[in-house]
Amino acid sequence: MTTSPPAAAQDEVHVRPRHLAGPGPLPVLAPLLHLHEWPYRYDESLAQIVATSPCRRIEIAMEPHRVFHLYRVSVRKHPTDEVPYWQATFTKETPGEIVGAFVQAIAADGYTMPEEIVAEPTASPTTAWRPLLKAGWQLKDDPDFVRLTSRDGTTSFTYSPTSTDDRCGEGVGAWMAQTTFGPAWSDQWTIVLGHSTPVRYLAILTSAIADPTPVVRHRNALSEAALPRLTTRPARPADPTRRFTAVEYTGAMFNPRHPGHGHPPRR
Repeated sequence: MTTSPPAAAQDEVHVRPRHLAGPGPLPVLAPLLHLHEWPYRYDESLAQIVATSPCRRIEIAMEPHRVFHLYRVSVRKHPTDEVPYWQATFTKETPGEIVGAFVQAIAADGYTMPEEIVAEPTASPTTAWRPLLKAGWQLKDDPDFVRLTSRDGTTSFTYSPTSTDDRCGEGVGAWMAQTTFGPAWSDQWTIVLGHSTPVRYLAILTSAIADPTPVVRHRNALSEAALPRLTTRPARPADPTRRFTAVEYTGAMFNPRHPGHGHPPRR
Protein backbone atom coordinates (compact mmCIF):
# COMPACT_ATOMS: atom_id res chain seq x y z
CA MET A 1 0.00 0.00 0.00
CA THR A 2 1.37 3.40 -0.98
CA THR A 3 1.09 6.21 1.51
CA SER A 4 0.15 9.57 0.04
CA PRO A 5 2.31 12.55 1.02
CA PRO A 6 0.82 15.12 3.38
CA ALA A 7 -1.59 17.58 1.81
CA ALA A 8 0.75 20.48 2.57
CA ALA A 9 3.58 18.80 0.65
CA GLN A 10 1.28 18.11 -2.31
CA ASP A 11 0.34 21.79 -2.31
CA GLU A 12 3.92 23.12 -2.55
CA VAL A 13 5.15 24.25 -5.94
CA HIS A 14 8.30 25.74 -7.41
CA VAL A 15 7.44 29.15 -8.88
CA ARG A 16 9.09 31.63 -11.19
CA PRO A 17 9.55 34.49 -11.80
CA ARG A 18 10.00 35.23 -8.15
CA HIS A 19 8.90 38.86 -8.43
CA LEU A 20 5.33 37.58 -8.95
CA ALA A 21 5.43 34.82 -6.33
CA GLY A 22 4.14 36.82 -3.36
CA PRO A 23 5.82 37.23 0.04
CA GLY A 24 5.99 33.55 0.98
CA PRO A 25 6.65 32.13 4.45
CA LEU A 26 10.34 33.10 4.76
CA PRO A 27 10.98 34.57 8.27
CA VAL A 28 13.27 37.46 7.34
CA LEU A 29 14.27 38.44 10.90
CA ALA A 30 14.59 34.94 12.35
CA PRO A 31 18.21 34.38 11.14
CA LEU A 32 19.32 37.67 12.68
CA LEU A 33 17.79 36.78 16.04
CA HIS A 34 18.55 33.06 16.22
CA LEU A 35 21.70 32.61 14.14
CA HIS A 36 23.47 35.95 14.33
CA GLU A 37 22.06 36.48 17.85
CA TRP A 38 21.40 40.16 17.37
CA PRO A 39 19.79 41.86 20.36
CA TYR A 40 16.26 43.09 19.72
CA ARG A 41 13.36 44.91 21.27
CA TYR A 42 9.72 43.97 20.88
CA ASP A 43 6.75 46.30 21.19
CA GLU A 44 3.76 44.04 21.86
CA SER A 45 1.19 46.78 21.27
CA LEU A 46 2.49 47.36 17.73
CA ALA A 47 3.85 43.84 17.07
CA GLN A 48 7.05 45.67 16.15
CA ILE A 49 10.45 43.94 16.30
CA VAL A 50 13.65 45.95 15.95
CA ALA A 51 16.92 43.99 15.70
CA THR A 52 20.25 45.78 16.13
CA SER A 53 23.67 44.53 15.03
CA PRO A 54 26.40 44.02 17.65
CA CYS A 55 28.20 47.07 16.21
CA ARG A 56 24.95 49.04 16.75
CA ARG A 57 25.19 50.64 13.29
CA ILE A 58 22.64 48.40 11.55
CA GLU A 59 18.98 48.32 12.55
CA ILE A 60 16.50 46.01 10.84
CA ALA A 61 12.87 46.29 11.83
CA MET A 62 9.57 44.59 11.13
CA GLU A 63 6.89 47.25 11.56
CA PRO A 64 3.41 45.93 10.69
CA HIS A 65 1.78 49.10 12.02
CA ARG A 66 3.34 51.23 9.26
CA VAL A 67 1.31 52.19 6.20
CA PHE A 68 4.07 52.36 3.59
CA HIS A 69 6.31 49.46 4.58
CA LEU A 70 6.67 46.30 6.63
CA TYR A 71 10.48 45.98 6.78
CA ARG A 72 12.92 48.82 7.38
CA VAL A 73 16.71 48.74 7.15
CA SER A 74 18.59 51.68 8.71
CA VAL A 75 22.37 52.05 8.60
CA ARG A 76 24.38 54.61 10.58
CA LYS A 77 27.97 55.72 10.20
CA HIS A 78 28.37 55.80 13.98
CA PRO A 79 26.31 53.97 16.62
CA THR A 80 25.33 57.24 18.29
CA ASP A 81 24.13 58.99 15.13
CA GLU A 82 20.52 60.06 15.50
CA VAL A 83 19.84 60.11 11.76
CA PRO A 84 20.67 57.05 9.62
CA TYR A 85 23.19 57.43 6.81
CA TRP A 86 20.80 55.51 4.53
CA GLN A 87 17.57 53.56 4.74
CA ALA A 88 15.63 51.00 2.75
CA THR A 89 12.00 49.94 3.14
CA PHE A 90 10.02 46.97 1.80
CA THR A 91 6.24 46.66 1.65
CA LYS A 92 4.66 43.47 3.01
CA GLU A 93 4.03 41.74 -0.34
CA THR A 94 7.70 41.87 -1.35
CA PRO A 95 8.95 38.30 -1.88
CA GLY A 96 10.82 37.19 1.23
CA GLU A 97 13.74 35.87 -0.81
CA ILE A 98 14.41 39.38 -2.11
CA VAL A 99 14.24 41.00 1.33
CA GLY A 100 16.27 38.15 2.79
CA ALA A 101 19.10 38.41 0.27
CA PHE A 102 19.43 42.13 0.96
CA VAL A 103 19.37 41.69 4.74
CA GLN A 104 21.75 38.71 4.68
CA ALA A 105 24.35 40.67 2.71
CA ILE A 106 24.32 43.57 5.17
CA ALA A 107 24.47 41.26 8.19
CA ALA A 108 27.47 39.38 6.75
CA ASP A 109 29.27 42.61 5.81
CA GLY A 110 28.79 43.84 9.36
CA TYR A 111 31.31 41.15 10.36
CA THR A 112 33.60 40.91 7.36
CA MET A 113 33.52 44.29 5.57
CA PRO A 114 32.08 46.85 8.00
CA GLU A 115 33.32 49.72 5.84
CA GLU A 116 31.04 48.62 3.00
CA ILE A 117 27.79 49.28 4.85
CA VAL A 118 28.48 53.04 4.81
CA ALA A 119 30.54 53.25 1.63
CA GLU A 120 30.28 56.55 -0.20
CA PRO A 121 28.24 56.27 -3.42
CA THR A 122 31.28 56.68 -5.67
CA ALA A 123 30.67 53.64 -7.86
CA SER A 124 28.81 54.17 -11.11
CA PRO A 125 25.06 53.78 -10.63
CA THR A 126 24.98 51.64 -13.76
CA THR A 127 26.50 48.86 -11.64
CA ALA A 128 23.23 48.70 -9.73
CA TRP A 129 21.13 47.64 -12.69
CA ARG A 130 23.58 45.40 -14.57
CA PRO A 131 21.89 42.23 -13.24
CA LEU A 132 18.60 43.46 -14.69
CA LEU A 133 20.12 44.19 -18.10
CA LYS A 134 21.63 40.69 -18.11
CA ALA A 135 18.14 39.34 -17.40
CA GLY A 136 16.75 41.13 -20.43
CA TRP A 137 15.06 44.09 -18.74
CA GLN A 138 14.45 47.11 -20.97
CA LEU A 139 16.14 50.40 -20.09
CA LYS A 140 14.65 53.86 -20.58
CA ASP A 141 17.01 56.77 -19.96
CA ASP A 142 15.27 60.08 -19.27
CA PRO A 143 16.86 63.39 -18.13
CA ASP A 144 15.09 63.02 -14.77
CA PHE A 145 15.32 59.25 -14.20
CA VAL A 146 16.55 55.89 -15.41
CA ARG A 147 13.96 53.10 -15.48
CA LEU A 148 14.32 49.43 -16.25
CA THR A 149 11.25 47.28 -16.89
CA SER A 150 10.95 43.51 -16.69
CA ARG A 151 10.14 41.48 -19.78
CA ASP A 152 6.60 40.82 -18.54
CA GLY A 153 6.01 44.54 -17.95
CA THR A 154 4.96 44.08 -14.32
CA THR A 155 8.08 45.27 -12.52
CA SER A 156 10.26 48.36 -12.73
CA PHE A 157 13.48 49.58 -11.14
CA THR A 158 13.93 53.35 -11.14
CA TYR A 159 16.79 55.67 -10.27
CA SER A 160 16.04 59.38 -9.78
CA PRO A 161 19.43 61.13 -9.52
CA THR A 162 17.91 64.45 -8.51
CA SER A 163 16.44 62.94 -5.32
CA THR A 164 18.83 63.21 -2.38
CA ASP A 165 16.38 62.19 0.34
CA ASP A 166 17.63 59.25 2.40
CA ARG A 167 14.60 58.96 4.69
CA CYS A 168 12.46 56.98 2.23
CA GLY A 169 9.42 58.78 3.57
CA GLU A 170 5.92 58.22 2.20
CA GLY A 171 7.11 55.55 -0.21
CA VAL A 172 9.44 57.85 -2.18
CA GLY A 173 13.21 57.57 -2.61
CA ALA A 174 16.06 57.94 -5.06
CA TRP A 175 15.94 54.20 -5.85
CA MET A 176 12.68 52.31 -6.22
CA ALA A 177 11.58 48.84 -7.30
CA GLN A 178 7.87 48.34 -7.92
CA THR A 179 5.68 45.47 -9.03
CA THR A 180 2.02 45.64 -10.06
CA PHE A 181 0.37 42.60 -11.62
CA GLY A 182 -3.22 42.98 -10.46
CA PRO A 183 -5.77 45.42 -9.00
CA ALA A 184 -5.53 44.27 -5.37
CA TRP A 185 -3.03 45.61 -2.83
CA SER A 186 -1.78 42.04 -2.48
CA ASP A 187 -0.79 42.18 -6.15
CA GLN A 188 1.68 45.01 -5.59
CA TRP A 189 4.93 45.57 -3.76
CA THR A 190 7.42 48.43 -3.47
CA ILE A 191 11.02 48.75 -2.33
CA VAL A 192 12.37 52.24 -1.61
CA LEU A 193 16.04 53.05 -0.96
CA GLY A 194 17.73 56.30 -0.04
CA HIS A 195 20.18 58.19 -2.23
CA SER A 196 23.21 57.14 -0.16
CA THR A 197 22.54 53.40 -0.37
CA PRO A 198 25.88 51.82 -1.39
CA VAL A 199 25.79 50.55 -4.96
CA ARG A 200 27.00 47.16 -3.70
CA TYR A 201 23.65 46.54 -1.99
CA LEU A 202 21.66 47.88 -4.89
CA ALA A 203 23.36 45.33 -7.13
CA ILE A 204 22.66 42.58 -4.60
CA LEU A 205 19.03 43.66 -4.55
CA THR A 206 18.62 43.68 -8.33
CA SER A 207 20.38 40.31 -8.54
CA ALA A 208 17.84 38.91 -6.09
CA ILE A 209 14.94 40.39 -8.06
CA ALA A 210 16.20 38.99 -11.37
CA ASP A 211 17.34 35.63 -9.98
CA PRO A 212 15.75 32.94 -12.21
CA THR A 213 15.91 30.29 -9.46
CA PRO A 214 12.38 29.13 -8.61
CA VAL A 215 11.02 29.75 -5.12
CA VAL A 216 8.69 27.48 -3.15
CA ARG A 217 5.13 28.56 -2.45
CA HIS A 218 1.84 26.93 -1.49
CA ARG A 219 -0.28 26.77 -4.61
CA ASN A 220 -3.32 28.25 -2.91
CA ALA A 221 -1.25 31.28 -1.79
CA LEU A 222 -0.45 32.38 -5.34
CA SER A 223 -2.28 35.41 -6.68
CA GLU A 224 -4.96 34.68 -9.26
CA ALA A 225 -3.79 37.75 -11.16
CA ALA A 226 -0.22 36.41 -11.32
CA LEU A 227 -1.05 32.83 -12.36
CA PRO A 228 -1.14 33.48 -16.13
CA ARG A 229 2.43 34.81 -15.95
CA LEU A 230 3.83 32.15 -13.59
CA THR A 231 5.62 28.92 -14.37
CA THR A 232 4.99 26.30 -11.68
CA ARG A 233 5.92 22.69 -11.06
CA PRO A 234 5.36 20.41 -8.04
CA ALA A 235 7.97 20.70 -5.32
CA ARG A 236 9.62 17.62 -3.87
CA PRO A 237 9.37 17.08 -0.10
CA ALA A 238 12.26 18.81 1.66
CA ASP A 239 15.29 16.67 2.41
CA PRO A 240 15.60 16.80 6.24
CA THR A 241 19.39 16.55 5.99
CA ARG A 242 19.57 19.75 3.94
CA ARG A 243 17.10 22.00 5.73
CA PHE A 244 19.25 25.09 6.02
CA THR A 245 19.23 28.37 4.20
CA ALA A 246 21.86 30.62 2.70
CA VAL A 247 21.77 32.80 5.79
CA GLU A 248 22.56 29.77 7.98
CA TYR A 249 25.61 29.20 5.80
CA THR A 250 26.49 32.87 6.17
CA GLY A 251 25.99 32.73 9.93
CA ALA A 252 28.31 29.76 10.26
CA MET A 253 30.97 31.37 8.09
CA PHE A 254 30.98 34.91 9.40
CA ASN A 255 29.39 35.12 12.84
CA PRO A 256 32.14 34.52 15.42
CA ARG A 257 29.44 33.58 17.97
CA HIS A 258 27.88 30.92 15.74
CA PRO A 259 28.61 27.36 17.02
CA GLY A 260 29.65 26.28 13.52
CA HIS A 261 31.87 29.30 12.88
CA GLY A 262 34.19 28.58 9.95
CA HIS A 263 32.57 25.22 9.31
CA PRO A 264 29.21 25.65 7.58
CA PRO A 265 26.97 22.59 7.21
CA ARG A 266 27.40 20.53 4.08
CA ARG A 267 24.99 21.31 1.29
